[in-house]
Amino acid sequence: MQLPYPVLLSGTRRYLMGDWASTQRVSGEISFSEGSSLEGEIHLQVRTATRASVETPLEMLNRPEKFFAVALEDGSIRLVAKAHVTVASFASDAPETAYLEVTEPQRLDVYMADGSEHSGDVYIELGPLSLRDLDFLNEAEPFFPLSAPDGILYLNRSHVKYVRPHD
Repeated sequence: MQLPYPVLLSGTRRYLMGDWASTQRVSGEISFSEGSSLEGEIHLQVRTATRASVETPLEMLNRPEKFFAVALEDGSIRLVAKAHVTVASFASDAPETAYLEVTEPQRLDVYMADGSEHSGDVYIELGPLSLRDLDFLNEAEPFFPLSAPDGILYLNRSHVKYVRPHD
């Protein structure tokens, strides 16, 4: 029987590879905890579990996988450990700001363990259960978006040294 999609064999298990392997490439820069950086393209899934649109860089960074692939300009690939990424920025039209209608911007100065400093806005949900800046920073996801003058930066919470709120 011929399947309409490829099957990847791994040991005795079969993994069906429908369209999960279809990705959209987005270029960007990734900074690491020891001070180096890497420029290349990340791969975003063309669909997510919650909507039928391309996942955002934030969703990719906050997926449970410990590594993600970066395609370099020379065609080579690097498998990047998320735990060592301090800041990432991507040239993306991804809808990171789709939630702005129910949020309020909070200005923060973020000081990273590698010595870098970033200023910008985070967006915190409004309503009866509104989060404080501290609650926002203590959320479980490893990365959070900071809307800076140059675009959206994705900061790794585990590499934040301290934050100065503007409240």
